[in-house]
Amino acid sequence: MHTTKQKILTAIKTQGGLTTGELSKILGISTTAVRRHLTNLEAQGLLHHRREQRGLGRPSFVYELTERAQQQFPQRYAEFALDLLQEIQAAEGDEEIIRLFRRSAQRRLDRYRPQIQGDSLPRRLATLIPLLEEEGQMPTWEEASPGQFLLRQHHCPLLKIAQHFPQVCDVETWLLGELLQVPVVRRCHILQGDSACVYEIGNGKRAPIL
Repeated sequence: MHTTKQKILTAIKTQGGLTTGELSKILGISTTAVRRHLTNLEAQGLLHHRREQRGLGRPSFVYELTERAQQQFPQRYAEFALDLLQEIQAAEGDEEIIRLFRRSAQRRLDRYRPQIQGDSLPRRLATLIPLLEEEGQMPTWEEASPGQFLLRQHHCPLLKIAQHFPQVCDVETWLLGELLQVPVVRRCHILQGDSACVYEIGNGKRAPIL
């Protein structure tokens, strides 16, 4: 059974911005109860509100979904991207796929590099983690031995694509090395059945881009 909060999100998703009174009528609960749920949903970053004149009287607060809330609903981004890549592969071949991955990695490098700060590897890792979190990778890191670190990515947002185009994983390894300015070697791989992608950082040779 859907919770009241889920019903609120679904109602706003299907009907657009709604007021407290409108939600009260749709859900069959008091406006006081609706306001309590709306406050919680706003605190979670799932809703925002704006003032809008609806009928006579004072303007009302109209509640709308945030981008974060939109992600609560089924998405087909991965399937759509995979379809496009397969079309490009069929028309242009594997080399064009690799060029696409290279260009994408270079754009991420240009975007993230100014945000990687610190004159030591631990500090650079600490500034990298929030960037990977924003990508949904669920990263953690630890010092395995003096000067040697392990970076774990517990979730792969590109898994569906990587299952068909594993080259994207090699580009990811290259990108990490460029951002951290040290050698990065992948030791475990979600694609091969491991629970996380694990990278050994600070040992070996810098991975070349494909």
